Amino acid sequence: MDFVACIKQFADEFGTEKIAQRSFLGVLEDYQAFEDVSPSFRLVLKHWHENGNLAKISKMSVNDNQWKIDVSNIIHQTQSEGFQKEVVSDLLHKLLLGMGIIDYSFDWNSEFCQQEKTAKESISTNGNGWGKTSTSVSQPEKKENFFSRLFGRKDSPSAEECYQNAVSAKSNGNNNDYIEWLKKAAQKGSKDACLDLGQYYYRNSPAQDYGEAVKWFKKGVANGNLSCSVKLGFMYAYGQGVVKDYNIAISYFEKPAKNGNRSAQFGMGFCNYHLMVQSLKKNQNQETEDSIRCYKEAKRWLTYVAEAGNADAQYYLGVVYNGFETINGNIPTYKKESFKWLEQARKQGHKGADEYIKRFGRYYWFS
Repeated sequence: MDFVACIKQFADEFGTEKIAQRSFLGVLEDYQAFEDVSPSFRLVLKHWHENGNLAKISKMSVNDNQWKIDVSNIIHQTQSEGFQKEVVSDLLHKLLLGMGIIDYSFDWNSEFCQQEKTAKESISTNGNGWGKTSTSVSQPEKKENFFSRLFGRKDSPSAEECYQNAVSAKSNGNNNDYIEWLKKAAQKGSKDACLDLGQYYYRNSPAQDYGEAVKWFKKGVANGNLSCSVKLGFMYAYGQGVVKDYNIAISYFEKPAKNGNRSAQFGMGFCNYHLMVQSLKKNQNQETEDSIRCYKEAKRWLTYVAEAGNADAQYYLGVVYNGFETINGNIPTYKKESFKWLEQARKQGHKGADEYIKRFGRYYWFS
């Protein structure tokens, strides 16, 4: 994979603004050469990453005049730590151009390099007839380079604009443009785009790709989308595109469940029920701290959803009560609660509940 493709991968995973703060250093260390970044730039960037300046640069805003003060301080500080001022200044110039903090009309030399320029231009020609040395920092070419790909052009559409373009494309039946705009919006941090992309790859029969669905749901989770967290939780609970893992699923369900999301609450109960069953099988149906904890958690979360009328939650709550009775010893109480919830689910047409009740027979439930 070439460097640009690697950067794109990180951008897809973390969002462009986090590359400078989290992933960029590792990329620089893994790749020895690439077209837009010289070895001297790489050393400065590594240094900035370690002392926090790279994170500071990535947060600069054109609407805040503080950035000019910060730039001057960073140049002075980095120079005092042994780096060449020309390299430091040139690198900062390109970074800020790529971020859209400045444009090509901004007089960088006058603003930040005037003292060095004046001092060096005062040197007279030497005896060999050479002309005076020009040390001003050259203006970068007006082309898309590594930095503009990293931070995004100033004139590129915002995440919200990309998402609205996706909505328009979908309403016009243009599926290819719909997906492309969604990806652009998601890469710029749109929570809704991440969710829509994940659902598209999860549900769409011709394009179904659980791996892609997992990728976009994870990006949505990183951007704070709780709906993506719920979707991802069920993919881990069912083993879709990932190795089935009830504990990981719970980690994704927990926050939205505590915020009142019924699907996540069901997921918490469902996963804890299966963890309870695993613990019982592992320990030859003997109670353990894990099985008791999972039983209590399953009962707690499923009750919230069952009381709201969800038939699946009612069914699993009935199974949870019945599955734990041999351990607790209070068989009549648990059978009564179990049948109550199973019967409510059966009245709503839940076939699993009907089959479960019939499997044990009338004598079992009412003896």
